[in-house]
Amino acid sequence: MIREIKFFLQNLNRGRAMEFVQSLVEFHRIRGSSGYDAAFSFLKGQMDLAGIETETFEFPFDGETDYWTWRMPPAWEARGGRVVLLGKKPIVICDYSENPICLVPGSSSLQGRFPLVSVGSGTKESDYSKDVRGKVVLATGHPVMVCPLAIEKHGAVCVLFDFLPAEDKSIGRTKLQVQDLYSYAGMFPNMGKKGAGFTITHRAARDIRRRLSRNPLEVEISVEAENFKGTGRVLIARVPGKDPDGLVVVSHLCHPSPGANDNASGAALAAEMAITFQKLITNGDLSRPAKSITFLWVPEMFGTVALAHERPDMVRRFLSGINLDMVGENQEKTRGPLIIEPGPWSLPCFLGYLIEALLKEFVSSRLAKLPDGWAFKRQDFRGGSDHYILSDPSIGVPTTMIGHWPDLYYHSSQDTPDKVSPDEMALVGAIASAAIWLVSWEHDMVRKVIKSLIDTAENDLAAESGTASPERMALLWSQRREGALSYAVTREEPYKVVADVDEGFAELAGKFGIEDLFFTVGGPVYRRNFKAPLYMRRFFADNPERHRIFMERISRDPEYARGVIEAIFLTNGRRSFREIMEFLMAEYPSINEEDFRDLFLAMREANLIEQVG
Repeated sequence: MIREIKFFLQNLNRGRAMEFVQSLVEFHRIRGSSGYDAAFSFLKGQMDLAGIETETFEFPFDGETDYWTWRMPPAWEARGGRVVLLGKKPIVICDYSENPICLVPGSSSLQGRFPLVSVGSGTKESDYSKDVRGKVVLATGHPVMVCPLAIEKHGAVCVLFDFLPAEDKSIGRTKLQVQDLYSYAGMFPNMGKKGAGFTITHRAARDIRRRLSRNPLEVEISVEAENFKGTGRVLIARVPGKDPDGLVVVSHLCHPSPGANDNASGAALAAEMAITFQKLITNGDLSRPAKSITFLWVPEMFGTVALAHERPDMVRRFLSGINLDMVGENQEKTRGPLIIEPGPWSLPCFLGYLIEALLKEFVSSRLAKLPDGWAFKRQDFRGGSDHYILSDPSIGVPTTMIGHWPDLYYHSSQDTPDKVSPDEMALVGAIASAAIWLVSWEHDMVRKVIKSLIDTAENDLAAESGTASPERMALLWSQRREGALSYAVTREEPYKVVADVDEGFAELAGKFGIEDLFFTVGGPVYRRNFKAPLYMRRFFADNPERHRIFMERISRDPEYARGVIEAIFLTNGRRSFREIMEFLMAEYPSINEEDFRDLFLAMREANLIEQVG
């Protein structure tokens, strides 16, 4: 398969992809804003120039429309924002005109001088022993948990966040080590007309706390921004095949400026891949594909949910998908490896393991010299981007994410184009394009693809043999077998794929002593009353304390976090709670069944699930 990788590596234009990145970072791409729309128009213009068929899907950003558990936020636009610490020599703490990322999306216009109060983390009721009504608060906690308490409940007019998401000592990403960057706090539509928020540097926050320990402080806040009923836009581009069914490539276009790796790199690479496929077909270097290829540029997750809700006719034609999110990182600078994240075990698919096999073949071929310290790895499904939406079995599009993690400059003012590697983007593009070719075109390499899937499964079974439970071994074997069988759907003669997969996995079963996996039948059977993943922020909207406890739990217990996602994915009206738990405990051995009883009880009380058996 190295021939195909080399072909796409030679044909993808890394210089053009980098130019796209440099253009996109100029736009403050907050969903529903003029900056997002400008970035959208830029990419559509590139597709039009290349002669690629496009379509625009629009949906409301109004704070009212519900797609299952996801309420579409209002659109938001900012014109300015500034925080000045008052005193004999006023100090500018942050300024939107210099670092637009510092003004929290969802903030409303605000002008005036206000007392400043430190509330510690700001995530617990006990943090508000001081009266903060009409004041500005400084908080270190997660903005998702601070805003409902500080602004909505206790009446603060503004929050200054001393907050760094995804701290990671292993790469030097701590507040003290990167104390001069501004973080992206996320979107907070619930602020409405109630208040505003800024992220400030940790250096500035430490200075403020020192001053507060000696004297009361006052800040001048100036915000020009509004939440309004607007329109979300998804750009759809197609490379049509003989069959309208096929693979989808998704990348989120939103995020604050600069957002070079997250996610100008993914949006730019998707555009370059689409242009390259179109050019190769037009020039006769590739035939018309057997399966269609669809490219989506979306407001992250919300756009994908809206498309799945409003255009199920389109989405059901997606056989599998690739999510390009943070794909161009210069690993020497950002300090995290390239990541392949296949879909969840609840929706088995071959694609992530095929991409991993292609990467391994490329590395072993020495086709190109990789930088010292360059690395890639596969990780279990975690969600957190658009593959999370598509891979929910209720949507049914198993999607693999390609990205990088961790990242020293994630969600920060220093995620700039100098951290992007054109070579890394080209490599990811070549691997992804080769995988797309193996899925979308007819070829004589089917058995090689199947062998790579069987070999990957064998390696994983061997790595766990002797330590994993028989149930986990059987579930792993079954999941990989079903995933390999899903490749048959893409072939003209699927029965040949089925026969080869069955033969190969039968040999693995014998080698590792795999026996049939049976889950206990009986007990309550629940069915979800919604599609797409559960939007947790809305689920906990009426109970900030329970949300705080949940957020703290998932941050310290990654297996529990992944188990929650999988438990909801498995709730389909056919599996009993006991079956779901046995599946989860085989997949995630450390989880506690009692935690999931509480989760199902809470979902039942909220009428999100109902007992059907």
